[in-house]
Amino acid sequence: DITLVNLVNMDDYVNCVISQEMSDSWPIEALKAQAVAARNYYAVNRGKHSSSGFDICASTHCQAYLGASKVGSGTTQAAAATSGEYLWYNGELAETYYFSSDGGATESSENVWTASVPYLRGVSDPYESAVAGSISNYQWSYTFTGVQLQSKLAASGRANCGVVTSVTLTATALGNVYSITFHDANGKDWTLYKEECRTVLG
Repeated sequence: DITLVNLVNMDDYVNCVISQEMSDSWPIEALKAQAVAARNYYAVNRGKHSSSGFDICASTHCQAYLGASKVGSGTTQAAAATSGEYLWYNGELAETYYFSSDGGATESSENVWTASVPYLRGVSDPYESAVAGSISNYQWSYTFTGVQLQSKLAASGRANCGVVTSVTLTATALGNVYSITFHDANGKDWTLYKEECRTVLG
């Protein structure tokens, strides 16, 4: 039962995180924007894993951090050029969520979680499809059986769910899934909302 904790200064940490999210050859302004986003994420979420003896983890649960294996002159320059810089909104550190692919649109915070955050507004992304060929998993599909869906719903606390026979989706104005209703063999409906659609189905 040993927990290995890496103690690292902020700019080195940010440099390593950038290198996992972007190529070192990308435009320096893009790398700098990512550097500020990564620094903010740490500042807002510091202590997220304090019960385990460290601030944040090294996986995508927090931010991908795999050490200095991919850092380069671009990521190093971006981390140094933005040293000490944070993104603020109305006097508070902004929550800077980011991702590898948005599927054509981001989403407003209340349609994903609960709170409506003024600066987390969903917008269409007309640019991503132009580089879809270079984005891993840009398009994908996964097939569940009715029994598999029943098992997943039961594991989420819906123990009386029967075998799923059909599914109905509702979407936001931007086309992202807002809810999934599962119709089971017993004539009952079970609905997942917002982030549950991702976390329950896995």
